Amino acid sequence: MVKGALSRLAKMGGRDLALELLDRFLLEGPQHLEQAREALQGKDTLALQHHFHRICSDAGWLGASDVQAIASRAEILAEKAQLEELGSILDQLSELCYAVCMTLEQEKIRLLDPEYRPSREIVPP
Repeated sequence: MVKGALSRLAKMGGRDLALELLDRFLLEGPQHLEQAREALQGKDTLALQHHFHRICSDAGWLGASDVQAIASRAEILAEKAQLEELGSILDQLSELCYAVCMTLEQEKIRLLDPEYRPSREIVPP
């Protein structure tokens, strides 16, 4: 799904937009996960909401629907101050984000290829 989403982004907004969003997830995703862990330790529900929202939003742009769904659920739990499950959710989210980052690294190489052209078809999400 990530590959199709990046192709759509490149077709609609250009390769630079696709690379910008890809790089943002690679750089900021791990930071948001770490900061969410710190916020959970401090029971800072507003910070948790913020970090889960950013992960959810960025994952959505990239077509990482599993990450998006889990981050959205975590954001809702943080909003309701239901923090008991968030430790295990963060573990699951970290594993999924790692897998997405590995895929993004491969896609970045493809997007940086001077011969790259987005497919003519828009791949459905």
